[in-house]
Amino acid sequence: MLFVCCSLYGCSSGDKPVDNKVEQAGIQNTPMSKAVDGAEVYKTNCLVCHGEDGALMLADAKDLSISTLSLEERINLITNGAGMMMPYKGILDDAAIKAVAEYSMSLKK
Repeated sequence: MLFVCCSLYGCSSGDKPVDNKVEQAGIQNTPMSKAVDGAEVYKTNCLVCHGEDGALMLADAKDLSISTLSLEERINLITNGAGMMMPYKGILDDAAIKAVAEYSMSLKK
């Protein structure tokens, strides 16, 4: 019985079926990416210095509740860091950086 199971397993390719029309069109069969939860990224990476409401200002962190930075400026700041804030490029992917930047805008008073 064990031999039969092993034989059957060895014959399977282990690959998922491929849609030839999709493959011929040059489109990759990849799972849809999951939306990033900016609030979760914030809680994991930003909460300690910025606080739950964005106004903690620990370790020279800026008060996000009164920040006038645009979304693009926030993305740049999170990506490259500034002052005491470390850069998150290489730690967070672009989608997570954008999601947390968008979330940080919701902390404005």
